[in-house]
Amino acid sequence: MDIAKTGIDSVDNVLGGGVIDKGIIEFWGDEQAGKTGTAITIANSFQDVFYYDLDGTFPLELKETIANDHEGFNVIHIGTDNQWVDSLSIPYPDNSLLVFDPISVINPYIVSNYFGRIPKNVTTLMISHSNSLNKSPVESTAAMFCSQRLQFRYIDKILNKKDKKDVRGFRTAIKTLKNTVVPPRTEGVMEVYFGIGAK
Repeated sequence: MDIAKTGIDSVDNVLGGGVIDKGIIEFWGDEQAGKTGTAITIANSFQDVFYYDLDGTFPLELKETIANDHEGFNVIHIGTDNQWVDSLSIPYPDNSLLVFDPISVINPYIVSNYFGRIPKNVTTLMISHSNSLNKSPVESTAAMFCSQRLQFRYIDKILNKKDKKDVRGFRTAIKTLKNTVVPPRTEGVMEVYFGIGAK
């Protein structure tokens, strides 16, 4: 089983080394807790990335910045269940990364019926937002099929020591809920700095 490092030490530590190559990984938890930022950082480890923006919230300026730094990073905006189903039948290059953000906007019955059609020659990352610990049907479906599942929980802001009004970033608690590499329930803390990235 091959492992791909994420580029974020705290995430690699709780996942037992990194994400499973050609596996299905779910990032689940609080909104604004670093899930998308972590996904973008992981994307730097892949030559070809197909980032599906399912709710139209991927920032245009971020898209342009990434395009300048990473030619193989493609942001695709889709907004219907049928478009998501169609995305599963595209012949992606081997060893690509697929990101579905957030998978929780897709009809849970559609996800359940088509989950098995996710290409086997790529690594797939699904992002699910939640404001509570209760699982939605979509999150339960992803949890059933994924090889790794990581929970994100916002902790607090990171402030400039000299100017407490200057917010530099935030801290997020991360915990493995499912992992076929190491025993789950491994926990850690990730720091995300604006304009710099996660550590």
